[in-house]
Amino acid sequence: MEPITVNGGKGAIQLGADGVVYLAWKSGIVLQGDDVHAAMATLREITDGS
Repeated sequence: MEPITVNGGKGAIQLGADGVVYLAWKSGIVLQGDDVHAAMATLREITDGS
């Protein structure tokens, strides 16, 4: 699957064909609680909550 932008473009999340979740943040980004919550919400969406 193609990467999905997380939290306004701060990062991206992707579920690889190998079943591994890849999460990448832009250089210099300091993760805040809302960033992590957005990433986890996106992960739940792409995995249908499994």
